[in-house]
Amino acid sequence: MSAGVLLMTGATGFVGRQVLHLLDERLDLHVVSRRPAATDLPARAVLHQIDLTDADTVAELVAKIRPTHLLHLAWTTRHGVFWSDPANVDWLVAGIALLKSFIRHGGRRAVIAGTCAEYAPASKAPCQEVGTLLAPATLYGAMKLALYRASMALAAEHRISFAWPRIFYPYGSGEQEQRLIPSAIAAAKRGECFRVDNPGLALDFMDVRDLGAALQTLLMSSVEGPINLGSGETMSIGAVVALIEELISRHSTRPSDSIRGMLVPDLRRMRSELEFLPRWQLRQGLLDSIALSEHSRGGRIC
Repeated sequence: MSAGVLLMTGATGFVGRQVLHLLDERLDLHVVSRRPAATDLPARAVLHQIDLTDADTVAELVAKIRPTHLLHLAWTTRHGVFWSDPANVDWLVAGIALLKSFIRHGGRRAVIAGTCAEYAPASKAPCQEVGTLLAPATLYGAMKLALYRASMALAAEHRISFAWPRIFYPYGSGEQEQRLIPSAIAAAKRGECFRVDNPGLALDFMDVRDLGAALQTLLMSSVEGPINLGSGETMSIGAVVALIEELISRHSTRPSDSIRGMLVPDLRRMRSELEFLPRWQLRQGLLDSIALSEHSRGGRIC
């Protein structure tokens, strides 16, 4: 018996592909992509190749399939560009239009991806969903925060179930090679010195496999409102890079930089209400990421 109809965006992306094969098989699955799927889709998935920023096309699709569930992950994500990309504004508008169409055609449960960039850039304590200052320092964070506020208001007005996962720092298979962890791995394997801008900033790095599982669990749960998703492991950027070098070269590196600020989640809602516990510890996740590339010699962490 069908549990409903799911419309999923961002299904072929870094995070989305981890969710796809975990989804409840009772859901009729429809996925959206601007381009032909670059990853294997489940046999039951129906692919719709459309531009999500085209509100009329989106409205026609939603009217046609009448989804009961929505998982919206798509956004501008190109490394080095997305923080200030003017397209962030377009994605804000697109997200509001998508949710309005979803509500208009009988949608019941919506999960839209947020970001830790909605919080102030650094703090002295873990970020709480309610209570911690929301003060994004980038256009990306500001537009995500604006979509959160608009979505919460729409969901309350129309009495639909709505959750907003604030995602911290995912890493792992399929990650863009320019991002921190793949770049540090590549440099260490080439024997090169790898320099980071803010080595003392402590972050929460979550294996993308765990993130996919958490999002699937959240979608099928009754948890509502903002909820942080992270690993619960806090480590400075400098320490993570040093650990990567150690795992590759198999010898200890110099002491890591002391922590000078943090952007890490308070995970009490994830643990107690969602009842989700990550499976992959950072050390094992890094080993798995290292194993994806060819063997080479260790490097030097600057």
